[in-house]
Amino acid sequence: MADSSIDEMGSEVRFDDFTGRLVIIARGRRKRPHFYREELKEENKECPFCPGRESQTPKASLLYVFENGQSILKTFDTDGFRRSDWSVRVFPNMFPALSTRVGFFRPGSFNPYGYHEVVVENPDHTWSYETAEPRSIELPLLALLDRGRFMESDEHVKYVAIFKNHGKEAGASIAHPHYQIIGGSFIPPLVSKELDSFSMFIKVHGKCYFCSLKTGAREDGRLVSTGEYFTVITPFASIFPYECWIVPERHVSSFLESSEEEIRDLASMLKELFSAYKRVLGNFPFNMVFHSRPAGCGDFHWHIEVYPRVAVHAGFELGTGAYINVIAPEEAAFQLRQVLHYSNNV
Repeated sequence: MADSSIDEMGSEVRFDDFTGRLVIIARGRRKRPHFYREELKEENKECPFCPGRESQTPKASLLYVFENGQSILKTFDTDGFRRSDWSVRVFPNMFPALSTRVGFFRPGSFNPYGYHEVVVENPDHTWSYETAEPRSIELPLLALLDRGRFMESDEHVKYVAIFKNHGKEAGASIAHPHYQIIGGSFIPPLVSKELDSFSMFIKVHGKCYFCSLKTGAREDGRLVSTGEYFTVITPFASIFPYECWIVPERHVSSFLESSEEEIRDLASMLKELFSAYKRVLGNFPFNMVFHSRPAGCGDFHWHIEVYPRVAVHAGFELGTGAYINVIAPEEAAFQLRQVLHYSNNV
């Protein structure tokens, strides 16, 4: 369970035994210079993800194309022709971490077999959640479902990882909005640890950790927003300022098991959350990661974790495995709620 202690100077040490996180909430350190990042200034300089430059990337394994301005055609590129009238474009990563063409690998290491694809969310280089129509946020999520289900159908794939890096400081090498999806032949250690914690929590407490988060967050002041299918909270032991988790109301093990109604609500929730982020943080780098159960595994509760990269994990974090966060999650949730309340009442 979660535990915390506060010293005389207002710093607080929090430990969450589910995640294994130990976090120092050091409110005084926010006075240090350069806590917030400068506005992102990324330009479209021959971006290979923009329409008209499809020849600069591998051919698309999936395209969503509007027909008659209404229905969506699912198609793909051929060897001799590449479409530029797409709404969402999916193709193999030009520099893949894994490949289905595997040669020699060192004995004792994992087989590097797998898929690594890019999901370009929109033709517009400057497209963003906060200004987008929910339908345009929904389409790349549906593309992730399509490709994730395809990857998981491969008997050699044990885990499908979905994530988004936005901004150089979050690891993005190209500014154009995009997701990445990797289907690998191994289960990552963090996923295994989370599954173990999930099972142990149910044995000890007789309930799902993630199903109970909404109640705990509301009592502690960490509830940001709630909708028909999803709830947004700030976790008790946040490792980044303004870190948020998006948790489905329905107890379901994988994002790949989501319904169309849930995807539609998730798109609206992403727009709402990132609109609030924009008002509080301005333009900022972030990572967004999907946590789902591995292929063929049993019970779990999938969710999304959003990490605003407005602070740097440095020597202390790397050397100890503990974290320093200068914004208490309760304060972060309060600020985001205030913005949402204002926006909803304008």
